Amino acid sequence: MDPESTVPLIVDSITSSEEFDMARLIFFYIDAEESLDQWWLGLDGESIPFLMLGLAGIIVVPDGGDEFTNPQQIRDFFDRIETLPNREMRVETGDVWVPRSLLTARYETAARGDVFRVSFRLFGDSYSFRAGRIDREKFEHVMRDRAIEATFSEVETKAFREWSASEIGRSRERMNPELKLRDK
Repeated sequence: MDPESTVPLIVDSITSSEEFDMARLIFFYIDAEESLDQWWLGLDGESIPFLMLGLAGIIVVPDGGDEFTNPQQIRDFFDRIETLPNREMRVETGDVWVPRSLLTARYETAARGDVFRVSFRLFGDSYSFRAGRIDREKFEHVMRDRAIEATFSEVETKAFREWSASEIGRSRERMNPELKLRDK
């Protein structure tokens, strides 16, 4: 699959009960609350001007690359978004659910921290299920033959696991010492 037509999803948790055999995956998105720049919407061949009040966009690839390859690249990319001059933008996380079988159909196991690239179509259906726009029965039905649309990314799994570990360390360094719990 072409990385520019896929979304990287990181396994957060996997349930394995008969009632709810699903995996929760997280994604990153850019959230810009106040743009107020003039934008143009193309609609039926016409351009309609409007002011953007808020904007959220799913991150699919890093700038200048097809995939996230190392923790420094991830950190630099996210920092660049969050420090743009005259912009209030943040990198946030969202989550979607997919049937566990979607991840394990082509790969023996799936574990927390694994990165899978999924098609825009699969992501859209997962997002619609998460938002309550389609019910579970219909969602599971559409997902039955979609395993081909989810590909494990070994390179991105390694990069995001290392980035995550380093970010936890960085947040501990920035922690307010007054908020530390006392030892017993």
